[in-house]
Amino acid sequence: GSPQCPETCYRSVDGSPGGWSESSGCKGEPFDISLWPKQGLGGGWGTYWGQQVNLDDMLQHIDDKELEIVSHEMGHGFGLPDFYQEPKPDNFKPCLMDALTSASVRDTDGWMLRRVLENKKKNYNF
Repeated sequence: GSPQCPETCYRSVDGSPGGWSESSGCKGEPFDISLWPKQGLGGGWGTYWGQQVNLDDMLQHIDDKELEIVSHEMGHGFGLPDFYQEPKPDNFKPCLMDALTSASVRDTDGWMLRRVLENKKKNYNF
């Protein structure tokens, strides 16, 4: 079978005291997100708890400087939405989260991540 992290080590935001699910049974370090390569997925999808990406695409591009689909889906793990579904100004610069406008992480993605962290950080005990 495939290697898998112990479920006792998985943390998620769930409304528990402190905001995180129970992970005290973890013998190592708990993790907050995970990457699941899957055959036949066709692309990928991601949320705050993890990303699923097409295994064949990931392996095809494994030696590239950046894995486009993996990077895009990881953006969702940091709270970034798909910007191709959002209204934006005409002068909005290309970014990885606006699919097909960029194949790599851009300054625009960094600024969006900074904005998310500025607005969300106060909600969690970082």
